[in-house]
Amino acid sequence: MRGSANPFPQNKPAWLFLAPFTLFYVIFLIGPTIYMFVMSFFNTSLVRPGLSDFAGISNYSDTGNAVLEGDIPEPAITSFWRP
Repeated sequence: MRGSANPFPQNKPAWLFLAPFTLFYVIFLIGPTIYMFVMSFFNTSLVRPGLSDFAGISNYSDTGNAVLEGDIPEPAITSFWRP
C-alpha cells in the first residue's frame, strides 16, 4: 500500500523485541570495550576516577618488551598459550 504512514508495520514487533537486547548490548559490551581501548592509551588506574596522563603506545611497547626480554613469569604466559 503506497503512501501509508508506517511503511513497515509488520516489522514493529521485531524491533520492539530487539530494542532491549540492543540497548544492553551497547551499554554492557560495546561501551566498556571502547572505554577499555581508550584507557589503554593512558597511565591510569581503576581505583582513581578519570583518565590520567597520556601514555600513547608506550603501554603496548612496554608489554612487548617485557615479553621479549622474558620479564613476564612463566604461569602468566602459559595461561594464554601452552606449547
